Amino acid sequence: TAGWQGLIGENRPLRLKAGTTQTILWDLEDYYCGYVVAELSGGKGARLNVEWAESCYDDEVCRRKSDRNRIDGRHFEGYGDTFVSGGNAQSSFASFWWRAGRYLRMVVKVADEDLVIRKIGIEESRLPLQMEGSVETDDAGLNAVVPLAVRGIQMCAHETYMDCPYYEQMMYVGDARLQLLTSCVMSSEQRLHQRSLELLDWSRHVSNFVLMRHPSEPRQLSTTFSMVWIMMIRDLAYWRRDPEFIRQLLPGMRAQLEEFRALVDEQGLLSALPGWSFIDWVHADGWDFAYPPEGEFGTSGICNLLFLLALQSAIEVEDAYGDRHLAANYRNWSANLAGAIEKAFWSPEQGLFADDPRHRYFSEHAQCLAILSNQFTPAIAEASFESLIQRRDLARTTIYFSFYLLETLYHRRRGDLILEKMGFWKDLVRQGLKAPVEQPEPTRSDCHAWGSHPLFHLHASLCGIRPASPGFRSVIVAPQPGSLDFLESHMPHPDGQIEFCMQNAGDTWHFEIKLPGKLTGFLKMDHASFPISGHQKLEVSRAV
Repeated sequence: TAGWQGLIGENRPLRLKAGTTQTILWDLEDYYCGYVVAELSGGKGARLNVEWAESCYDDEVCRRKSDRNRIDGRHFEGYGDTFVSGGNAQSSFASFWWRAGRYLRMVVKVADEDLVIRKIGIEESRLPLQMEGSVETDDAGLNAVVPLAVRGIQMCAHETYMDCPYYEQMMYVGDARLQLLTSCVMSSEQRLHQRSLELLDWSRHVSNFVLMRHPSEPRQLSTTFSMVWIMMIRDLAYWRRDPEFIRQLLPGMRAQLEEFRALVDEQGLLSALPGWSFIDWVHADGWDFAYPPEGEFGTSGICNLLFLLALQSAIEVEDAYGDRHLAANYRNWSANLAGAIEKAFWSPEQGLFADDPRHRYFSEHAQCLAILSNQFTPAIAEASFESLIQRRDLARTTIYFSFYLLETLYHRRRGDLILEKMGFWKDLVRQGLKAPVEQPEPTRSDCHAWGSHPLFHLHASLCGIRPASPGFRSVIVAPQPGSLDFLESHMPHPDGQIEFCMQNAGDTWHFEIKLPGKLTGFLKMDHASFPISGHQKLEVSRAV
């Protein structure tokens, strides 16, 4: 092993005798995407097999991984490349496509001639997306989530966003929305945001709906992800500043909305949606392969609520950069749809929105979407929220859809509950993971960037820094520290960087805020707000 350490760590050539077979497990100690590169001398007929794995398994059958740092007594299963030496004095090899993972198993079988491995390593491949800002709290466990979330975004950002680097390597709309938002609090880089929206716009086929994933073959349709694409347009319109690019997307958005009109039934609801109405990897009664109750062939409360939320995004985009008359038209549609949803799915007895017209199934998903839409009376929204946080019999959001749960907690000003939900990601760090997983254990993918959204919520929900107008031309800072006593954020902005710090000083909060350029906005604490611009220090009573 000393010879392998010298080869890997110090580029010292390693000579292996004829007839030798050696197996080495290399822990990269982080998650990587890259090409294996090697330089070999002699050893004609020698075979160097390099396989990648995200983790070792506890056994071959159950496929549980538990502690990702453990290797002793565990099962390795991976895929990769085999290099065969031609016996030349010096030959260079590289894999034909990049691979991904944390562990490499290298098996060398030397034939009748000594083999010299002059060099072996990984040429990393990804978008050079770096964490330009920072976020820190007085909770060390929460701080440890940051590098995990950052690595998840980096490993899933290539020529497109990707759901995961180890398996599909495809850009799915639902994943891409969370990657876009999380990237916005990481970096000022926006080319991949635009590229993702542009490619998905180009994917629209005869139905006018964007595809669920693109570019890929075979083509796959999901009208729920088509709804999310509209939300992505709104996200980029507010978090970044490129009105002309947003206007290029408006024809596709409008065409898609008109296709949805054709799916409205006599009750004013969307029914029998084509394609895979993916919502979340939920294992509960009524859910089938990520379809919500009635999501495949019937009338789904969750799908209609998701579309109601998409309509709000379309309204904001048209108001900002499009046609005010269309915005008014969408407002009328939204009001009619909200009325139809309330009639079909609201259960006053349960204080919940149902997932199905017969009120057999209830979920966190439906409550979150209803509250986020802001289209129902305060009394209904309050009852729905109370049921959301009190009821233990609701179908639970998992990693992907928990983004919308945390958004709901932010809008209801419950930073304490956001911190509670962050416990899941703290556990991922304790399990030795280097990037967020796809779904709760036993998970498949150990790197799925839709699980990086806690980084977004650290900046945008706990610190509360968000755009207050299109193009991020004004800012609202509405922190929700919960039990935290210290929060600090440096966050990219189109004009530079927003710097924010708040610290508990007994009966007051001490704030220091620096806004770039001519950016102005408001600091909002509970029911009081304070204008902010430039560099300001404020003290706000905790009783306010």
